[in-house]
Amino acid sequence: MALYTFYFCRPDGAATGFEAHDLRSDTAARETAERLLADHPSSARVDVWLEDRQVLAVSRAGAAPAAPAPGAAALETIRALLRSHLGDAVAVIATQADGAILFWNRGARRLYGWSEAEAIGRNVVEMTPAVQSRDQAGEIMSRLGRGEPWEGEIVLRKRDGAPFRAFVADIPLALGGEAAAIIVGVSAAVERKAAVAAHAEKLRRELAGAG
Repeated sequence: MALYTFYFCRPDGAATGFEAHDLRSDTAARETAERLLADHPSSARVDVWLEDRQVLAVSRAGAAPAAPAPGAAALETIRALLRSHLGDAVAVIATQADGAILFWNRGARRLYGWSEAEAIGRNVVEMTPAVQSRDQAGEIMSRLGRGEPWEGEIVLRKRDGAPFRAFVADIPLALGGEAAAIIVGVSAAVERKAAVAAHAEKLRRELAGAG
């Protein structure tokens, strides 16, 4: 099984959303893309990516020839880079600006209890619910929205609902003119603050210019 990502594209080529599915082959991916296109009448085509490469595009009859969706190639470049951080030393999670999860490493599975297949496409607030004040939430979102990184202590919850104090470092990435189109978060129990800070700094250097 492999994780395929399906991007829904408007006639102008802009991607409006995505879904991820575990499938056995490109043939199964094409069948899934055809079904998704039928289920999304506002989309002109569905682009299909496997890891860091586009494997096919399925268009409606009469639609213009498919071209890669703006930002999709950069997004997959970021994903490919993040795959070098699949270990379980710390949790590494990447989301879209709306919170939809794009990347979830083994460390995230160990820390939060959800598998990659369960997490991809879901909202990070649902998968790692935070216990925080309105002021703290406002500070975090304000800084990230300006494209500034944020790090600090916060209470999060595991899959079973158990709360724990975590140290989190969030790295916003600009894409398509948006200052925080993608947010990469590194986290661990607060006792491992130094490991999170070091890992986040390494990621900042590697991700510089990736968008």
